[in-house]
Amino acid sequence: MQRLDQKAALEIMLAQLQELKINHFTGSLILQARNHLTWKLCFRMGFSIWATGGAYPYERWRRHLQKYCPGIKDTELAKIAPPQTYQEYIILAKLWQQKRIVLQPDLVELIKNIVIEVIFDAIQYSVKTGENLHYSTDSSDRPNLLIALLRTSDISEQAQLNWESWYGAGLENYSPNLFPVIERPKILQEKAPLRVYQVIRNLADGTKTLRNLAAKSGWDLIDLTRRLIPLVEAGAIELSSVPTLREFELPSQPEKKTLTPTKLKKIHQVSVPSETKSSQTDSSRLLVACVDDSPLVCKALEQIITPQGYRFISITDSAKAVPMLLKCKPDFIFLDLMMPVTNGYELCGRLRKTPRFKKVPIVILTGRDGLIDRMRAKLVGSTSFLSKPVEKEPVLTIIDKYLPVQYDLPQNNH
Repeated sequence: MQRLDQKAALEIMLAQLQELKINHFTGSLILQARNHLTWKLCFRMGFSIWATGGAYPYERWRRHLQKYCPGIKDTELAKIAPPQTYQEYIILAKLWQQKRIVLQPDLVELIKNIVIEVIFDAIQYSVKTGENLHYSTDSSDRPNLLIALLRTSDISEQAQLNWESWYGAGLENYSPNLFPVIERPKILQEKAPLRVYQVIRNLADGTKTLRNLAAKSGWDLIDLTRRLIPLVEAGAIELSSVPTLREFELPSQPEKKTLTPTKLKKIHQVSVPSETKSSQTDSSRLLVACVDDSPLVCKALEQIITPQGYRFISITDSAKAVPMLLKCKPDFIFLDLMMPVTNGYELCGRLRKTPRFKKVPIVILTGRDGLIDRMRAKLVGSTSFLSKPVEKEPVLTIIDKYLPVQYDLPQNNH
């Protein structure tokens, strides 16, 4: 299959948007990647009204909301609208009704920038991977509310300009959704210009994307990213595809700074994930975690593992996996190989770089049982490899190999 170049990816996207505009389309345009990553653009009579999807959609929405409605807390948002389709869009409408967002132009600008960013991200993914995204439409899928009608031609033109500026700066291989994290503080201090060093030292805790870093520091995104690339090449910082939590000691700060899980709230969904509600009692028992985008796989593992006396937690969103694992600190991890946003290889490599998980057993789950997959899994630090579908005997064998069995014992009430 022929790889798409920058021009082809851009032309395909613009042609799709132009067609929907001309046909006065109402509904959603869905862009699907082979790794299941999905972007969605919503229209009303050919006008753009909303967009979501891609990597870390909540982070994107929350970042833009902070600009026009600063100080609002996640707990407040959860009360405004319960979890539902297009929850963020509904929350925006209610914030406007409550006059929490004061100016109508601010609300329109907020939505416009989100739509432009989604288009940008889809184009970049297609250029970086050389993949021709699958385009489909659904005329029944759109928000029922209407906040604003945005000219699709204006949206696509600005997205094109933003992408061409990013591409022209030589940044096409660096997603603005990457998370800068300090790797070697001494090299950072030696090589970073003072202003850049101050931004990285104060903000690059592994939980903020490049876009978030630019927004909080007031720097232009392209300028900031270009200044960080030499530091990445020098090994001072790493641009991670997943949020991380790192303990580090900066040369100018003698006391060790430990980043706590509470700082990860900004990248969580509005609603409390169901995964955090699983088996939280009796903390003395060993905890087994399963990171798999299939609830059925997680449920099957839970039914096999919990009768052995272990606690169990399932995480079905790979984007939340690292912060949630750092928070619950499991003693054993099952990790799916093929997941949207971040695959098992990337997650395993990231976990192995985190001190807490250097020695925790990590077993890769996959329906692909090839030699290359096994070799690659070993290279990123996996402990073992288990084929799908999960079955009781192989699961218990591998659990028994690395963890002691913990049966439920009757209480002795003397």
